[in-house]
Amino acid sequence: MAEYDVAIEYIFGLMKDGTLKVGDKLPTERAIAAELGIGRNKAREALSILSGMGMIESRQGSGNFVSGNASGAIKNMIIMMMALNTISRQEVCKFRRDMEKAVCSSLISDPPSEEIKNRIKDTLRAMDGLSGEELAKADHDFHNALVKATGCGISRFALSCLKFRFADAISYNYFAPFIIIYIAWVVIYTSINYVRTGSSSLNPKPAWINIVFLILVIIWGVVRNILNI
Repeated sequence: MAEYDVAIEYIFGLMKDGTLKVGDKLPTERAIAAELGIGRNKAREALSILSGMGMIESRQGSGNFVSGNASGAIKNMIIMMMALNTISRQEVCKFRRDMEKAVCSSLISDPPSEEIKNRIKDTLRAMDGLSGEELAKADHDFHNALVKATGCGISRFALSCLKFRFADAISYNYFAPFIIIYIAWVVIYTSINYVRTGSSSLNPKPAWINIVFLILVIIWGVVRNILNI
């Protein structure tokens, strides 16, 4: 086992036995190194890894403290995975919806107290008449209230890692404007052609309309790839 792994296991051990709790200050690099018989640079590396995991936070001039903010680190990892197209926003939101369905099922099978129910209802009523950012915040508060009502810490943790708006995952068809214009042209031409000749041909003339449409679609596809939109 690498020396920094030894340091990480040591700190995890202090957390497990209750010696370290959220908000507590960790031993210094020097103290960890002396306790474990490892180099200070290895102790520093272990603290850096724990910081990246969101388990501790470094405060300038004060030292390192237990933060328990692993959800923030996981959320950042999910954002990075979406940026790299490893996962999609749609997949993240589908998972969140599935989790929230499980939360609702839990509340149905094990209803909360009347006090909590009334609190949830008040949160829901607060959404009436809201829009934009205010509605988004109220919606977020409502879902948090549901998760909190289950009393399940792992559910709160999992959903706190997925604080993404569903609106961000709505798939918009960027070709829609061209398709709508093209369909409108086909309908208009077909109607006029039918009135004039009695023919119901769906092939719009002049033929260059088809060519222009295809060129516009190709150009827009190239632009989307270049701009990554």
